Amino acid sequence: MTIALESILRDLKSDATRYTLTLNDVQYTLEDVDVIQIDTPARRPTARGNVYLEDSRSYRIKANIQHDVVPYLSVMMLGPSKEFGGLHIVAQTASSDSFNILGSLLNIISVKGLVTLSISIVSLERLQN
Repeated sequence: MTIALESILRDLKSDATRYTLTLNDVQYTLEDVDVIQIDTPARRPTARGNVYLEDSRSYRIKANIQHDVVPYLSVMMLGPSKEFGGLHIVAQTASSDSFNILGSLLNIISVKGLVTLSISIVSLERLQN
């Protein structure tokens, strides 16, 4: 069941929410996660790379991750890779709700061993407990 992002944004922004990214059947913890809503230059729903639609407002995740995952992420980014793939993230909130987040990797910034991801949220689904 897909739900409106606005209805759970408070829980996702909580410091107690834990985020796990799964790549190649390996789980990586996302740290210092920030879920934000941004205004985009799109005036109407626009296809981004024929992969997902972005409206005039979009939700993004900014998060840090361990450095050794970067080689696996480079093939996931929309743009440089023709083998583009979505990112699968599970968010576990303090109230024991779990959400499956499908995202598109927008960019990777690596500075002095700190790797920051910028991810556009494409869909959000509540997982059954």
